[in-house]
Amino acid sequence: MRNYIDRRLQESIQQNHVLPIVQLRNLFHLSNFDIQVLIICIAPYIDARYERLYAYLQNDINKKLPSRNLIIALLLVEDESKTDYISAFDKASPLINYNLLIDNRSETETQFDNVQFQADPRIVKYILYEQAVDEQLTGKLRLFQPLQWEQVVVEKQFKIRLREFINYEFSNHTNVCLYLHGNSGLGKKTIARALCSDLNVLFAVVDFRELLHDKESFQPTVKRILREGILQPCAICFDHVEALHSLEIEMPGIIKKFIQFLQETNWVTFLCSESPLPAAFLEMARIYPVEIKRPVYEEQISLWKLYLDKSSVDCDLIEIQRIAARFDLSGGQIVHAIQEAEKIAYIRNPDNSRLTYNDLVKCCRLHSQPKMMSLAKKIEPRYRWQDLVLPEDQIAQLQEMANQVKHRHKVLDEWGFACKISLGLGISALFSGPSGTGKTMAAEVIGHELNLDLYKIDLSTVVSKYIGETEKNLNRLFIEAEHSNSILFFDEADAIFGKRSEVKDAHDRFANIEVAYLLQKMEEYEGVTILSTNFKKNLDTAFVRRLQFIVDFPAPDEEQREKIWRQIFPPQAPLDTDVNFPLLADKFKITGGNIKNIAVRSAYLAAHEGTAISMKHIVLAAKRELQKIGVIFSKTEFFESL
Repeated sequence: MRNYIDRRLQESIQQNHVLPIVQLRNLFHLSNFDIQVLIICIAPYIDARYERLYAYLQNDINKKLPSRNLIIALLLVEDESKTDYISAFDKASPLINYNLLIDNRSETETQFDNVQFQADPRIVKYILYEQAVDEQLTGKLRLFQPLQWEQVVVEKQFKIRLREFINYEFSNHTNVCLYLHGNSGLGKKTIARALCSDLNVLFAVVDFRELLHDKESFQPTVKRILREGILQPCAICFDHVEALHSLEIEMPGIIKKFIQFLQETNWVTFLCSESPLPAAFLEMARIYPVEIKRPVYEEQISLWKLYLDKSSVDCDLIEIQRIAARFDLSGGQIVHAIQEAEKIAYIRNPDNSRLTYNDLVKCCRLHSQPKMMSLAKKIEPRYRWQDLVLPEDQIAQLQEMANQVKHRHKVLDEWGFACKISLGLGISALFSGPSGTGKTMAAEVIGHELNLDLYKIDLSTVVSKYIGETEKNLNRLFIEAEHSNSILFFDEADAIFGKRSEVKDAHDRFANIEVAYLLQKMEEYEGVTILSTNFKKNLDTAFVRRLQFIVDFPAPDEEQREKIWRQIFPPQAPLDTDVNFPLLADKFKITGGNIKNIAVRSAYLAAHEGTAISMKHIVLAAKRELQKIGVIFSKTEFFESL
C-alpha cells in the first residue's frame, strides 16, 4: 500500500500536481515517519470514526486521540526498535517545534507515552487546501499582495543593490532577515513589500507592540506567526521592533529568544525599527542592517506626482515643486497630507472636489510635525510685510532670510553646495532689540511669507535646574522638529544663552555644556531657528559668530512711531477727528509694543463711554501704559489742554 501511495505521489509531482502533504514535508523537512505520524493525527478530523477506533485500540473510551505509544505501535515494523522513533516527539523535532502537533497532556498525566496528540487545526486546513490565515492570528497579522517597484520612489543605486542582495541571499539561503531602520514614514514597509515581488511571496505585517501586550503568549504567538510565513508563503515584517527595548529588564533573554526563533524558522523576515536596535541583534549571523534615509528634493517631487496621480488636482508642477521646497516630508507624511486634503476638498464641494494648492499647503503644515504642539506653543502668523515698521536695512535682511529658505533646494541640491557643507544647512538668526520693537512680529511675517509653522519655545519647559535635563529637553525638541522646516522661535533667549561663564564649580561647567549643546543642535537642524534677545551684549561672541543672520531691532524714531500709530487702529475702529498722530509720535517716545497696548486700552475706554476713540482716551491709556513700565506721566508736560 505504501509503495502504491509513493508511486501515485511521484506521478502527481510529474504532472505538477503538488499535494499539500508533500509541501509540508519539504517546508518543514519532515521524515517519512513524521508524515505518517501527521496523517494518523489528522485522520479524526477527516472521519470521526477514527476516534472510536483509537479509543478501542487504547482500551479507553476517553482516549479518542492517538498517544505516542499507539502511533509507534501502528508504524513500527519488524527489526525496528521503539527508541528509533521516540525522537520524533522531542521538543526540537519539526513536528513539535513548529507546532504541527499539539500535545494534549493533562495536569494529572505522568506517563509521556500515554500523552495524546492531535494535528494543529491550521495544519489540517492547509492539508485540505484551505489557505486562510491562522485563526489565532486574527487581528495580529495583516496580509498584503507584493508591491511593484514602479510604485516605489527610492534612490536608483540603492534599489539596485538591495534587489541584487535579496535575490542572491534568497537563492543561496532561505533564512534572510533584513533590519530596516529609519524614522516613521520613510517607506520601510513599502520597500520590504516591493522586495516580496522579487521573491514572489506575499507580504505580512505584524505590529510588535501588540504582541508584547500579552507577555504570556508572546513566544508561542511569534512561533505561530513565523510558521504562517512558511505556510502562505509570505515574508513576515515585524514592525516597531524597538519596543523590545522596554522589556529586556522585565523579561530577560527575550531578545535572544526572539532571534533564536528567527534563525530556527529559516524563512524571510523584515525587522522595522524607528530607533537603533540592541547590539545583540547585529551580533547574530544573517541579520543585515539597512538604513532607510529621507527622500531628497527630487524624490519628494516624484512621490507627490505618484500619490497625486489618482486625485483631481488644480496644481501644476511649479506649485508641487514649491510645496516640496518648503516642506521636507517623508513619503508617509505626503500620503497623509493628500488624504487629508481630499477630505477638505470634498467637504467644500462634493460634486467637484478638486485639490488646490492651498489645500495641500494647509495639510502639509498639519502633518509636518504634530508632536511639536506638546513641546512649544504654535503661533498662527497674522502679520504681513506692510505691518512691519523698521529701517530699510532690517527689512532687507528679513527678506534675505525668507529668500534663502525659498531657494535652498536650488542652491544646496541643484547647484551642489550641500556636498560642500556638512553642518549649517538650515538658517539661524538672532533678533536683538528692546522689548516691543517687533521681533516676534518679524518672525510671524517670515512664517506667513514661507507658509511655515511658527513655534514659540517656552523656556520654562526647556531649562531645568537638574544637571543634564536641559540637554535632554533640547534634544527632544529638535528631534520632533527635525525635517519639519518649522520655525523655532526662542523668545527672551538670553535667559539660557547668556555669556558662557568662567568655570568655577560644576554648575558653571554644565551651564557652558548646555550652551555648546544648543549650538550643536542648531547647526544640525535643517529648518529655521530664531533667537530673540533684549540684550545682545550679554551673548557670547563665539555664539553670535556661528549665526547666519543678526538683525537689530532699534526703538522707532518719530517718523516710524507715527506710522505705527496710524497702522495700529483697524479701519473699522471709530476715530474722533481730534486724534493727532504726529503729536502722539512726538510726545510718546515708546516702542511699537507699547503703542499697541495703548491703542487697545483706549478702544475699551471709548467703548465703555459709547463714543468714538478720542485723544482723551488715548492719553489716559498712555498714562496707564507709562505707569506700568515705570515712566512718570505729567499731563502738563505732554498735553496741557487735556
